[in-house]
Amino acid sequence: MSLTRADIEACKDLDLWRICEQTGRRTLRIELADNDDDTEPGRLFEVTWPSYVTYQIGDESMGYDGAHEVYDGSKFRCYTKSSYLDYVASTSLLDVCAIKESGDWPRVRHWAIYCLDHTIDVTTKDEPQIRLLEPPHVWAEQRQTAKDEKRIFEETLRRNREQSILSTIQERLKRR
Repeated sequence: MSLTRADIEACKDLDLWRICEQTGRRTLRIELADNDDDTEPGRLFEVTWPSYVTYQIGDESMGYDGAHEVYDGSKFRCYTKSSYLDYVASTSLLDVCAIKESGDWPRVRHWAIYCLDHTIDVTTKDEPQIRLLEPPHVWAEQRQTAKDEKRIFEETLRRNREQSILSTIQERLKRR
């Protein structure tokens, strides 16, 4: 199920659940838990960028509310101008230099996700792909034995990975 940033913006609070890179592909995958209930996570969102220039994770107190910041959103912001974007543009990273030489730098955006304990910053030319995952409490409700729990976990993990890989491939094919 494909979602939008508005679905994440509608959450009361967010927790960073997991973050990983797809080895060798520079694909970034972030899982966010909707923390509307203090006892266990609600919905679990997957946010994927098929490629990225940089990303960082900082303390929740990190923010970019300078006078020249231009963005939309609150919990999941898209900056067209930010201090972080300026910093990345000023580096001599090979990816940054290559993007500037190709003339694509104006397409690079700074995405920021503000969670309860973390701030996640991503710079990329790509739009995020957002979908809903099966949260852990669904697995707990479905299990009958420890063996069933392991099987359900492995099947869900495999299904989530396959869907992520397929989404990434489809996004890359669109860009060609």
